[in-house]
Amino acid sequence: MGVIMGNKKLFRVLKKSLVLMLVLSLMLVSFGCNKEENVPSSGTSDQTDQQKPDVKPVEPAVYTYNEYLAGSPKTWNPHEWESSTDSYIMGYTQIGLYDFKLNESRDAYEIVPEMAAEFPIDVTTEFAGNTDFGVPADAKTGYAFKIKLNEKAVWENGDIINADSYIYSMQQILNPEIKNYRASSYYSGTMTISNSEAYYKQNSPIYTNIMVDGAYRQVEDKDMKFSLTKEVVFFGDSAKSYYEGGSTAEFTDASGNDLYKKYSEKDYYDLTDEAKKDLLTIAAAFGDSNQEAYKGFCFTFDGVSPAVDWSKVGLIKTGDYEITLVLSKPITDFYLKYNLSSNWLVHEKTYEANKKQTGDIIKTSYGTSVENTISYGPYKLTEYQTDKQITMAKNENWYGYSDGKHEGQFQTTNINCQIVPTQATALQLFLQGKLDTVSLVAADMDAYRTSDYILYTPQSYTTKFTFNTDKAALKNREVAGVNKTILSYKDFRKAISLAVNRAEFAAQCTATHSAGFGLFNYNYVYKPETGDLYRNSKQAQDVLCKLYGVDSEEDITGYDKEQAAKLFTDAYNAALAAGDIKAEDKVELEFLVYNSDETYVKIINFVQEALNVATVGTPLEGKIMIKMTPDEDYYDHAQQGLFEMIMSTWGGSSMDPYGIVECYCDEETMFEYGFKPKSEELTIEVNGQAITKTFYDWYQALVNGEYAAADADTRLVVLAGIELGILETYNCTPMYYRTATSLESQKVNQGAEEYVQIVAFGGVRHLTYNYTDAEWEEYCKSQNNQLTY
Repeated sequence: MGVIMGNKKLFRVLKKSLVLMLVLSLMLVSFGCNKEENVPSSGTSDQTDQQKPDVKPVEPAVYTYNEYLAGSPKTWNPHEWESSTDSYIMGYTQIGLYDFKLNESRDAYEIVPEMAAEFPIDVTTEFAGNTDFGVPADAKTGYAFKIKLNEKAVWENGDIINADSYIYSMQQILNPEIKNYRASSYYSGTMTISNSEAYYKQNSPIYTNIMVDGAYRQVEDKDMKFSLTKEVVFFGDSAKSYYEGGSTAEFTDASGNDLYKKYSEKDYYDLTDEAKKDLLTIAAAFGDSNQEAYKGFCFTFDGVSPAVDWSKVGLIKTGDYEITLVLSKPITDFYLKYNLSSNWLVHEKTYEANKKQTGDIIKTSYGTSVENTISYGPYKLTEYQTDKQITMAKNENWYGYSDGKHEGQFQTTNINCQIVPTQATALQLFLQGKLDTVSLVAADMDAYRTSDYILYTPQSYTTKFTFNTDKAALKNREVAGVNKTILSYKDFRKAISLAVNRAEFAAQCTATHSAGFGLFNYNYVYKPETGDLYRNSKQAQDVLCKLYGVDSEEDITGYDKEQAAKLFTDAYNAALAAGDIKAEDKVELEFLVYNSDETYVKIINFVQEALNVATVGTPLEGKIMIKMTPDEDYYDHAQQGLFEMIMSTWGGSSMDPYGIVECYCDEETMFEYGFKPKSEELTIEVNGQAITKTFYDWYQALVNGEYAAADADTRLVVLAGIELGILETYNCTPMYYRTATSLESQKVNQGAEEYVQIVAFGGVRHLTYNYTDAEWEEYCKSQNNQLTY
């Protein structure tokens, strides 16, 4: 889905768990900006009332920003949103305790209080040694912060927002009965509220694997439970993921019974003799005939997690308009404000009114329609029509329009967002003056490359090929004469990587993206105090030099046709010897894409030709076929193993690259089906010591564990080690770094002439207008609604 977040506030910062999952598109548009309001004033007169002429009052000028999305948001509930499309409305209707804006000279960002009245005050010493919150006795800074709230902030209907509003809203996002998608934003990552995870997971059943540290615990069968829907040791994943990934035959017994369906109506079952026999049948189907293999599916039930009173959670009301945050690990001043530039507020009455029991949990439809959306930001939602249109207008009750601190900002009075699935249609609307921004694709560049209205916006996103490497899942997707299993061979995947000339791929298939070689591009800052870029560090450069076998980063091309041919041959011979391919087989790789847009066709054709060239003279010459399949839900289907290849894109949180590691090391988030980060291990040398952990444990150590508060150079070493480890699996291979290319309307002016880290060109806050709506309509008519750019 082409997620076009035009004019969404780029400076609404993303934390570890707010990382944007950018659905693949070559149509990303830059963000708009905003300056002072320009409203004509009515004249004054010293005439008496009897002498005044009959003059109509001057209507305020209207400035509507017209943009588009490729699809509709599903929810903009700050507790539940998932994709960047979902977050679109939130970018206008909400605002953080702190925000990032252009500085006075428009050449850098500055941080300003918004929903907070002033900057946070470090009060760590007041909590040092507090056992309830776990603050170390010798802690001096970084654990606790007092935040005074903006007393002028209210909801769009005038309801007050005070400390109770923040407490209620946090209680709801962490509510164990609701299980909100965004709860982890506050119990894991860079900013973790003390005891928030324990509160969220309280009264939850505790199941412990029978196998611990590679050995079975001494537990009688009658005391065991088993699961096919939860992650188990046997798979390093859930049986469900294998079943839904196509491995249905392995769950069928000799009598034709579907064993997965038999044991999937609930999460845990008692281990009976019959169930034990069925589990051994499943294990044998996956190649393990060990008579103790059933234990790899089993657990003991060890009671429930203890109840946690809210008073133990590190968000405290310390005044009617004051809250204090107590964290489970220290945080720097920058990262505190960075994380607090997104917000968790919900309107209590509306949130409660829309709650509904759904199975074992409670859900709320808050933030899914105009009626159940209450704004506290600069704009309010006025219309929402699925797959058609979203409109927003100024929120008259927003404090920023009267506090004297936002003069010359937020000139935009209305936002009109159309749902336009195709870029070609969006370009037509733009040229008619009906859109104020439009993304460009490669085919547009000859016409608009020299336009005075073109805008290049560097992005934090890296687009990569993601592979299904699960041998069983691939095998189950085969038909007679068609092989897919060879994709489980690393040499084959590495060969694909080396067969594609990334520079040519980016030039021919995208507008202005550049060849990409690492998981992180040049937007990522690993040391925000100095602005040092991760990709420019020696450690990050060494990662790529080692991966691509060169001495200098300048020598990296990622393209080696001869080596690709050798690896294709090696993979084929190994698969043939193992019986995983037949000499007469063709290799068909199903490549899922969002739709059959011309851009995707061009991508598939490029990859097919690259593989054709690289396999000349090999046993696979003329035998590899890329099959393009349009699929709007291709990300979901990738996580179920129903694919061979996709293009996946991760980005966001450019000032915190450490949190992005989740996207590659947590099976709940990643798309590389078959990779088992909780069981596959990686060794990294840290401070002269070789340390081995699973990929998942490295991620946890970096963001929540022993390296979370380490110095920047140590964290850099760990981050680089994880990046290299992931790249060397060839479960995914980077293709290009994204730069959004767009045309901006003659109607508007950006806030900054040059791109600025975090705030881009300023966002809606700094956007100004050359025409009112009425003037723009007249101008477009004078041009026969065919504008020239």
